[in-house]
Amino acid sequence: MPTATITPSIDVEALTLIGIKAAKETRDALKVAPGVLAGFEGALGKTPKRWEDGSDRWTNDIQVVEHTAATNFQTGFESYDESALAVSRQIAFGLAISGVAAKMGERQFRIYKGPRLEEQVKKLSTNCVGILHRGWCKRLVAATGTGFADFATFNGFDSTAGFFESAAKASQTNTVGGFNKGTWAATAPGATNAVADLSNAFGTNFNNVYAMLSQIERVKPVSMGKKFGLMSESFRNNYKRYMQAYERWGAKDEIDGGKVVEVFQGIKFYLDTFMPDSGATTATNVISAYVIDAEDCFPVWAPATRVGPMEMPDGFFGAGEWRPVNGLQNVLAMPFACSGNVPIALFGSSGVVRRGNTY
Repeated sequence: MPTATITPSIDVEALTLIGIKAAKETRDALKVAPGVLAGFEGALGKTPKRWEDGSDRWTNDIQVVEHTAATNFQTGFESYDESALAVSRQIAFGLAISGVAAKMGERQFRIYKGPRLEEQVKKLSTNCVGILHRGWCKRLVAATGTGFADFATFNGFDSTAGFFESAAKASQTNTVGGFNKGTWAATAPGATNAVADLSNAFGTNFNNVYAMLSQIERVKPVSMGKKFGLMSESFRNNYKRYMQAYERWGAKDEIDGGKVVEVFQGIKFYLDTFMPDSGATTATNVISAYVIDAEDCFPVWAPATRVGPMEMPDGFFGAGEWRPVNGLQNVLAMPFACSGNVPIALFGSSGVVRRGNTY
């Protein structure tokens, strides 16, 4: 006959807390590898900007025309110009939602007990958050990453919806959030991004980076923005080589060659793992560096939401609760979310460096 025993119970709430804590720790640790989140945090602080309540789109206005013509009142009897134009156009971004779920079934629950079960939960949590973290960074920086197609991207070389293009300012044509850059490229400097082409000869053409920063300064001085830079590993190595060649004439406290962190013209640069160099265009026309103005281009994250028994985790790589998959399986699942988008309000305050991976 079967014996009566007391089956030990697994505290699902405790497992949830373990998973959430592990997810937060992983988010903070992984962000350093791809520099884009570290760059935004350095420019904007650690408090994430939240998606506006009650809206399915994040909308920015960009001014592209002058409202009216000025009148010179020479005699005092002149009239104001009666003509008037709408000064701005909208750029709209929808709420993007991406997610994964950690799953544990009957076999795992029978095998793992106590501390070993907690360790397994930590492993699953850190792995799932890493998937979301890397996918979001890949999408934003390189227009790649599975499951993140609704998020915006910097890469306008491989994507016609990307923010930053390789063409000269007056020749850019991408459509971003319903805003056609080509319509205003010739008349509105802020409607197109700055560009520096190093033509696969970094040492010879690095002065083009200064020219790009001048294009940015024309639209918005560095002191007025919260700018940061992203760079590929090859660009970083070339930059170090270039700077070391001139440091024999530099002041001792200004020598940069041995520093881990690069600051150029007051802009802090971060090494980013996912700088695009293998896309349809970037395979031969690589993006070596971005200069991002975080006042005009910034991530916004959807907050956590609960509707009855359903919980939607925080969009900033948040973790939800362990819950049954359905009544017929001994399976629990824990959802992880990445939700929000990266709106842009002005293109001319940012720039891109291309073909700078070869010295």
